[in-house]
Amino acid sequence: MRHKKRGHMSKFEQIDEMHKTLLSKVNSLSSTADSIGISPLGDIRDGVDDCIRFLANELIPFCEVSHAVLYPVVGEMFGSLSATNTMSHDIVEIRHLTTELEKLHHILNSNDEINTFEANRLRAALYGLHAVVTLHLTKESEVYVSMLEKRLTNEEIQELLDRVNHALSALK
Repeated sequence: MRHKKRGHMSKFEQIDEMHKTLLSKVNSLSSTADSIGISPLGDIRDGVDDCIRFLANELIPFCEVSHAVLYPVVGEMFGSLSATNTMSHDIVEIRHLTTELEKLHHILNSNDEINTFEANRLRAALYGLHAVVTLHLTKESEVYVSMLEKRLTNEEIQELLDRVNHALSALK
């Protein structure tokens, strides 16, 4: 995540904290993948269920708010709204992998065991999500939020944070 000077408080501390919280939960994706073939099937089912709940209820809504509120401002700073397309593509891939994970979770719940092919697909989806989500949140923090912090006035930052909070509360 962004490196702050000692004693320097980020103007986007709230978003930094959200990133930190999300990243701490992202590790459950790889630990669940690591457990496949080692842990009992019931534990794997529970782990995948927790991952899907995290993705659907926390991560994807946060990404959608960032896309709707932060990215247009960043696009204006770059002089083109298409400048944020790579981040939008990350979100598409996160949704795609989450859908794949949901399909595999259904297969897990319908069977008494998991075959090698399904185990490999499940690992690939979980490790893929871990990589894409980690990279996405890191880019958002180190590039976008850092740029916004440097270029916006305190009033503009507060207005942007208010819009983020409003959009997040509307999702609840």
